Amino acid sequence: ADLAVLNAIKNVQAVRLDVTKPEEIDAAVQTVTSGGRGLYGLVNNAGIASGALLIETPPDEFDATMRVNVYGPYRMTKAFAPLIVAGKGRIINIGSISGILTEPEVGAYQMSKHAIEAYTSRHRKNPLSDNLALQALGLLSRNIRTAVHQGGNRQARESMLLGACLAGQAFANAPVAAVHALAYPLGGHYHIPHG
Repeated sequence: ADLAVLNAIKNVQAVRLDVTKPEEIDAAVQTVTSGGRGLYGLVNNAGIASGALLIETPPDEFDATMRVNVYGPYRMTKAFAPLIVAGKGRIINIGSISGILTEPEVGAYQMSKHAIEAYTSRHRKNPLSDNLALQALGLLSRNIRTAVHQGGNRQARESMLLGACLAGQAFANAPVAAVHALAYPLGGHYHIPHG
């Protein structure tokens, strides 16, 4: 039913796919390409959340959140970029207020939304923000599993804190307000959750 509503909009072709499956992304690119109408917009809206403290989040649940919320928009943008560039179109990444605010029960989700904020600001980045984000991602990715599985490992916990601090600084130096401004109207109008 959702696809039918979207397809009823002039010049819109809705395609349902799983952003964690590269073969489905490739098939969607082929569908759009063979349609012959070009591509003028891509909305990365997929998202999942888990309700648990980071230290209580199972690794497979953490990984699933990152696969959908971070790698999904990256893969979609990479796959569709040639069509978007050819059509002089736009890419919209739907974020969440959780990319800015923090709550103790949704740590993995918030990490993924911070990543989307940084990714979205890529084209209006500055060297400081870029460097801080790269350092933050390195610290976080190298230490998350150790911090979760060995809560007493002070070095891993300190690295996670430093990574979170650097990510916040990168985020503060990046212009990402449009991500939030678009999330709620799209969700309200089309009755879709934003990720």
